[in-house]
Amino acid sequence: MHNKDNIVPHEFKKGESGNPAGRPTGTRNLSTILREMLEEDIDVVIDGVKTKKQFKDAIIRKLLQKANGGDLRAIEHIMDRMEGKPKEKIVHEIETVKTFTIIAASSSKRD
Repeated sequence: MHNKDNIVPHEFKKGESGNPAGRPTGTRNLSTILREMLEEDIDVVIDGVKTKKQFKDAIIRKLLQKANGGDLRAIEHIMDRMEGKPKEKIVHEIETVKTFTIIAASSSKRD
């Protein structure tokens, strides 16, 4: 519970931000930066020939090479991306107990 003494009524004026020095305008988030970097061209060697590819294409090619070499994690990752992760069905069965017996040990008095 909160203490009524700590509550300041109308601490912020209408239209005033609670964090005026917050995130600066124009600041890019991590997803935007990563997406831009993945679209950059890099030099790669494919079958002995040096060529330019987008970084994301090089990553996909490497993942496919690993899967082709038998890397199960790479295979699983590719399948999860292509087909979606399989939904696991959780089976939970509870046996119903119709009768039960309580056996109590005889109590003995200790001196």
